[in-house]
Amino acid sequence: MRHRGNGERGQTIVIAALAMIPLLLLSGLVIDGGNAFSQQRRTQNAMDAAADAGAVVLVQNLPFTSRGQAAPRTDADVKAQIIAVAKSNDVEDPVPTAVYTDILGNRLDPVVQVGSLGGSAPPAAAYGVEVTGSIRFGTFFAGIAGMTGFTASAKATAVAGAITSLCASDEPCVFVPVTFPTGLTNCTDTGKTTWGSNTGAYTTTTDPQRGNEVIIPLCGTTDGSVGWLDIEPHNPICHGTGAENLACNIENPRRDSLPLPIWIHTQTGNVNSTLVQTALDAFSGPTVGTYEPGKDLIVQIPLYECIDNNIGQVSPGPACPNPPVVGVGSNTYYRIVAIASMILDKSYIQASNPECSDPSEPGLPLIPRHGGTGCLKGWLTQIVTTGQVGLPGDTQNTVWGVQLIR
Repeated sequence: MRHRGNGERGQTIVIAALAMIPLLLLSGLVIDGGNAFSQQRRTQNAMDAAADAGAVVLVQNLPFTSRGQAAPRTDADVKAQIIAVAKSNDVEDPVPTAVYTDILGNRLDPVVQVGSLGGSAPPAAAYGVEVTGSIRFGTFFAGIAGMTGFTASAKATAVAGAITSLCASDEPCVFVPVTFPTGLTNCTDTGKTTWGSNTGAYTTTTDPQRGNEVIIPLCGTTDGSVGWLDIEPHNPICHGTGAENLACNIENPRRDSLPLPIWIHTQTGNVNSTLVQTALDAFSGPTVGTYEPGKDLIVQIPLYECIDNNIGQVSPGPACPNPPVVGVGSNTYYRIVAIASMILDKSYIQASNPECSDPSEPGLPLIPRHGGTGCLKGWLTQIVTTGQVGLPGDTQNTVWGVQLIR
């Protein structure tokens, strides 16, 4: 009898073990299914970012091509930026593919692959890019059923075109009145802007890390002019001139809409002061190189296309002169054409700023060491204002933007 009972218990264990297999498969399906959903979302986010990156390169050509000038960015630049952003989101094998689109996001006819033109400019009809890519990922339990891995694929399209204002009417703007060139431009060893010598395109990120922090140099432009703006109408709660007025405007950001493009006068007086530095410090946390949510705040930074003298604050005003630099520091105006949204990590604007040129400090590109050169450090979240974009009307007075459409 005891021998028979042991046999029955052995059969029970076998039956129980067999019954657990479907339960394990079901559990694996739930867990791996949830992981697959997460990976699909991750892949879509990566393609969204890559498409935006490609469209940002296209938008950098539009101010030139709309005036019949040569496009500064090439087809190879578009491809390189898409690949770089995709790679930063772990989309490497296989690399994403991309094709050019029109302003509505429809593929060009005939289809033109991004990267097929190399060092030539993108097609004249190209206003956007459609990017397709995938991420391969393993399984947790589905391997029991012979499924060792899956692939999540996604597609995104972004277009570049004309926009009309700095802020959406229902959104406030934390606007910092200091302007930088529309292309990532460095300083000379004497602290002046290296006109016509861009070191690369502005890049954006949705994952602020020490390794992808950017340095935007606050170089001199003309004698007595360093990019601080005197916007009209003046903020009624701010008084005085120079550093006092500028610090007040930084501490009390403008939240109204600013029509673009617009010519804005430079702020006079010594603006590289303790007052201005303290005002900017309110937008950033204490730890350099580390994103501190709630302390490192997003600010809107205007970008200028050119400078000139005695224009007056007008919108849209005259087009840029050719050559684009004629200001001499007397009654200088900047033609503001776009805006960058930046998570401000740190600002350095007083006296000598080795943090802007020290390779042991976070941020790139480094700027030449100069006693009067300052910089802002942080992460760009977008290059220009968001919103619906379309074909330009008056191409001499157009502001350009990027829109993710699908």
